[in-house]
Amino acid sequence: MRLGNALFLLRKHWRFHWASWLIVALLVAVSAFVIALIGGATRAVNAALREWSSDIFPPTVLTVRPATEDFSLFGFQLAVPQTQIMRETIDQIAVMPEVERLFPVVVLTFPTHAEATFMGEGFGTDAVVAGIDLPLVRSELASPEQFVPVDWLGGQRVPVLLSSYFVDLYNLMYAQTISAPALSEQTVLGFEFDLSIGESVLGGSLARGPRSRVRCRIVGLTRNPQLLGVTIPRQTVEEMRRWYEERTGIRPTSACSYAFVEIGDTGQIDSLRERLAVMDLLAESPPHVGRLSTLERLLSLTSAVLQAVILGLTLFGCFCLMALQMENRRPSLVFLHVSGVPGPIIRRLMVGEAGIVVAIASALGTVAALVLLNRSLVALTRILPVSVPTPELTPLMMVLTGAVTLALLIGAVTLVAVAVVAAQLRGVGRRPVE
Repeated sequence: MRLGNALFLLRKHWRFHWASWLIVALLVAVSAFVIALIGGATRAVNAALREWSSDIFPPTVLTVRPATEDFSLFGFQLAVPQTQIMRETIDQIAVMPEVERLFPVVVLTFPTHAEATFMGEGFGTDAVVAGIDLPLVRSELASPEQFVPVDWLGGQRVPVLLSSYFVDLYNLMYAQTISAPALSEQTVLGFEFDLSIGESVLGGSLARGPRSRVRCRIVGLTRNPQLLGVTIPRQTVEEMRRWYEERTGIRPTSACSYAFVEIGDTGQIDSLRERLAVMDLLAESPPHVGRLSTLERLLSLTSAVLQAVILGLTLFGCFCLMALQMENRRPSLVFLHVSGVPGPIIRRLMVGEAGIVVAIASALGTVAALVLLNRSLVALTRILPVSVPTPELTPLMMVLTGAVTLALLIGAVTLVAVAVVAAQLRGVGRRPVE
């Protein structure tokens, strides 16, 4: 059959059966829209989680902590953690062959209290003060030269790195409660508050210890959830600890609370853990990494199940509509058959008609879904907090999502059309036209 004759028959069939094809097209377009929307959103969210995880929890950075000591008390096994890592131990870890860089973290063990005035109201809370080195957080500081040790006893402002999660909590909860303006990163930078050493709101007996008030200035925000609280230069924390120990008679110590260790390759984790186990130390990967991987797999599985259900319902609907349409067109099929048109030509003609309708409907539904999803993610970026991973639909994701959606629908619906047309053609020669 010539191409011109085939197009003539297609136009003729479409003129009499356009309503049924329109229903099929709408069904396929809606299905393509939903499948592409789910697939694109899942890919964007998973990519954002992976990027956020690798940025905040690099797989080659481990946390070294003291191991636990087990002892028996009244027949029960109790685990009591050692609280510090001695300086000599830190020096030994630093020269291990697996370790490329080591960042000790010193946490103040005596009470500290933070106070600030904002919008004419005073706020106060007990705070955890940790000291770290600049290289660990250099990438998160707009002006790294500000995060340096200072003479805090001489009245200089102590530079502070604050967790961005506190800002998010304020914006999402407290600011809306009191109808206060939300805080941006630029607003927080430069904010000053007082840090009271030796004071606490939890117990009055602490008032007998030495006290000192330090003025602090926020110079940066960190998204590392392991650096919650007030983070200042490690040398300044060690000087505060030394000042407090001298006035309380506590034996001075140069120990640190824990340390971040950067290794060259993830394949060295096991050997490093074996070396540290001899020293009663643990090398831990952040627990959030495993949870994020589980969340990513769960999102992918949920997306696949939803897409499979939608595809199954679409195929069922297309099968019913096409079977009804082919039954109504049986006289035309018989005419072609008795006119000497071979069965394969008729099959290709009918399947090609279905394929054209499905391809156009699938393309329209997929493009509409990707455009809507991209605009929604762009709008979402403007309202999400800085510390929350922001999904982004890249061009590669658009192409991949569109290709997968089109391949699924065009391939599956075309197979349904082949089955329906083949079944109808088998009955053409056996049943007379009524």
